[in-house]
Amino acid sequence: MTKEDILKWNKISNNFAKFTASDPFKNEFIYPMILKELGTIKSKRILDLGSGSGEFAKKIAALGADVTGIDGSKKLIQIANNDSSPNIKFVQSDLNKKTRLKNSSFNFVTFVYSLMDIEKYEIAINESYRVLKNKGELLITISHPCFTTPVFIGKRGILGRVNLKLTSIKWESYFEKRKINKNIIKNYTTTHYHRTVSDYINTIIETGFTIRKISEPKMNDKLIKKTGFFMGKYFPKVLFIKAIKS
Repeated sequence: MTKEDILKWNKISNNFAKFTASDPFKNEFIYPMILKELGTIKSKRILDLGSGSGEFAKKIAALGADVTGIDGSKKLIQIANNDSSPNIKFVQSDLNKKTRLKNSSFNFVTFVYSLMDIEKYEIAINESYRVLKNKGELLITISHPCFTTPVFIGKRGILGRVNLKLTSIKWESYFEKRKINKNIIKNYTTTHYHRTVSDYINTIIETGFTIRKISEPKMNDKLIKKTGFFMGKYFPKVLFIKAIKS
């Protein structure tokens, strides 16, 4: 994160923590998906990069993992340290830079809906490779670059609420890398970096990883209604990538 990015996350920290704690998208969709991919994690060492206010780190620690969570926001780390367990360590560090973690020291590295918010994502992926043990796994969930703002913007409007076919849709260039502001919470903005799918895939491969799985999971109707992501019937909101250090 840049200093500007960190200031934005510090400003939103309390509201973001409350939002994330009750967010059905993460709690009923993202977290269960990653937990399933992790499998049995008791006594495994897991590094959660972009750990935010610590919700996911605490979930995997409760399953017996030894967890380190890193985030650029000092205030989010302070919130994460509230009610944390002995097998979790939260560290404030700029994810645009190399960490002080030891080589080959983790079984898993996770980016839980965070990599698209890191400016120098190549450094974060390289760090993941460095700190993973041989055959260690990298698990990434990001907002799908093809179907999320600013590439795809759906405006439902009055008629669109009656019939999805009447929804207005705005498209912007998918190929243009750019920094944008997004509103996770009303009246607050954070920074998001748009890149193509191939940017992510090629960086992961060039770093030395072997990609094991790519998926574009679909939300069920109940969750679509809860989250208000009505276009989830037709487009994936999430891109999931699983890779192994070979």
